[in-house]
Amino acid sequence: MKEKVNEISRKLFKNPLSRYASVYFLILIGFILSLTLVSLLPADNVRRNVEKSLPDFEREGDRYVMFDDGKGRSMLDEGTDMHMAQMQYYVDPSHPFKSAMIFPRHEDPSYGSAVALVRCAAAEGLPPTESYARYWHGWSLWIRPLLQVFNYHQTRVVLAIVFYALVAFCGFLIFKKLSWLHIIPFSLMFVYAYFPTIPMNWQLFSVYFVALLSCIFILTKYKNGFIKYLPLMFFVVGACTCFVDILTAPIIAFGMPAVLTFALVGKNENFSLKDSMWLLIRMGIAWVGGYLLIWVSKWVITDIFFDFEGIQLELGRISERTSEGWPAFKNAFTQIVYNSGNEHGLSMWRRWEITLSQFRVMFDSIMKIGVVALNVLVFLVYQANRKKNWSIIAVCIAISLCPFAWYMVTAQHAWVHKFFTFRNTSIVVYALASAAVIAAESLKRHTETRSK
Repeated sequence: MKEKVNEISRKLFKNPLSRYASVYFLILIGFILSLTLVSLLPADNVRRNVEKSLPDFEREGDRYVMFDDGKGRSMLDEGTDMHMAQMQYYVDPSHPFKSAMIFPRHEDPSYGSAVALVRCAAAEGLPPTESYARYWHGWSLWIRPLLQVFNYHQTRVVLAIVFYALVAFCGFLIFKKLSWLHIIPFSLMFVYAYFPTIPMNWQLFSVYFVALLSCIFILTKYKNGFIKYLPLMFFVVGACTCFVDILTAPIIAFGMPAVLTFALVGKNENFSLKDSMWLLIRMGIAWVGGYLLIWVSKWVITDIFFDFEGIQLELGRISERTSEGWPAFKNAFTQIVYNSGNEHGLSMWRRWEITLSQFRVMFDSIMKIGVVALNVLVFLVYQANRKKNWSIIAVCIAISLCPFAWYMVTAQHAWVHKFFTFRNTSIVVYALASAAVIAAESLKRHTETRSK
């Protein structure tokens, strides 16, 4: 029996196209089954703990600022967490598949805040009026079981324990597989992203959970021959990111494992610049492909089973997030060329302004340090450009541009939600700081070789 299974696996994974198709369908089935199964969990416990969470929601409000630094870095998007709690409240275990795919909620602008919505759901028993079907809401796999036992505040404690344990374990593996120097850029990335806020928000935790697990997998599994599986692995990571993410900071889940991957490649391989860039491009295409394919699959499923018109609705929503609405979506080229635009506009200059605005949430001192660090990096790259790791340094610099590309596409969303989307730019910090460390290590080895 085992030999037959191995033979079937070899046939499925022999051809690259069949390999990706097989992984895609396995992931898709796994996502659907897991969400359906978790929706079977008893509703009474969830509703009771959501109701117990109301005092925390009301006290902190939609936008709770942990520490007022004048930049908004510590602002928590509790409004979204309240919507997530409301969706869990409305999940019907007697219709698990429908609940898992549709995620009903009650939306009424007259209430004015997510706090009121949760209170109405809990105290008045209002029926759901719409769904939040455009995302997978894979975060339900841990939030719904936690709500069986804990209220909102208690789930934060559990998520904080998990988050800091994953960060510590990842840091240990970085020290073991690379060097203690690589812990510096890893730490700076979390400092920039204002790490205390991450486990405090359900939506923030989710994308970091995927990113950290991906990094741990790469650090533990990297060995000879591992590189050829990297594009497929990033396809899976992109799919998992889409599964749990609600456009929070998805570039984290690409940039973090990508930088670590090339740090390992620089230490263990001897890649040319061409080979390194080609590997990065393949990884990027695979990640984007996994993300988009799984996302579109969600719309198709809701269209087929629930006549939700998901594709039409989501294309309109995408046009809103990237431009000024459906007319601008249909005439995107004209808008790009001529529209002077506001924060919803498609003009390239406005998109560039919005992209730069993501950096204004950091401390001025960090900006000054960043300018100095960039100059040091340029010097180190110049010194190391004929050494082994020049190609890896160049790739790290290329990875640092990914958040800019993301903001140029999602201009409206980045502007409206910049108090949490700014965390995408922590990849800039991580990639450039890692490039500096790699350059410094290359110079050190070169100096030691010359002294001998």
